[in-house]
Amino acid sequence: MSERLVELLGALHTERLTTWPPEQLQRNIDQRRINVERFDPKSAPQVGETIAPFELQSVEGGTLRSQDLLENGPVVLVFFRHESCPACNIALPYYDRNLWPTLSSLGVQLVAISPQIPEALINVRQRHSFTFKVASDIGATLGRRFGLTFKSESAPKPESVAQGLAEMTHPAVVVIDANHVVRYVDVTPNWMARSEAGPVLEAVRKVLEVPLESVA
Repeated sequence: MSERLVELLGALHTERLTTWPPEQLQRNIDQRRINVERFDPKSAPQVGETIAPFELQSVEGGTLRSQDLLENGPVVLVFFRHESCPACNIALPYYDRNLWPTLSSLGVQLVAISPQIPEALINVRQRHSFTFKVASDIGATLGRRFGLTFKSESAPKPESVAQGLAEMTHPAVVVIDANHVVRYVDVTPNWMARSEAGPVLEAVRKVLEVPLESVA
């Protein structure tokens, strides 16, 4: 896999070094540092843990139930901050190119999740023509349960977030098998550092018990 997300996000940071006012850049850096310092990895789902069923709101309408998502195998949950987040608009297309083609060929669901309301989130799906599912975590219910939520001055306007919450979720990738057992977790409270596709595909390979070359 030649494309690396760390390099794409590194280019974004380099651009900001030359285009952002120093005060704005420092606020962004400080918020990410605070997120890293405050995040407790033990609050996130642990590998081997069985999680309770959950529901999400599809941006296209209707409810996505975990039991349905897992009907034919594992699901990959990609948590992101909000639809206008620049880093998210780099990471999600990266996953579209480097995760989704293999996952879809294996019958594995990919769901991108944010606490924003569907009316706002549908923009990111339409902007990039994603064919994987994008869903709203109404009230940040699942994000809170997974220990991923945080408050930030840079959060979108409250009216664009479910139930008026000025909260976002830390970027994270969680792989859950058909029995609701967590098989992979990677939380990146520094939102300029995201999960690479390779380890996620390796986790899916182990769940499906297929050779590595089948998910390359």
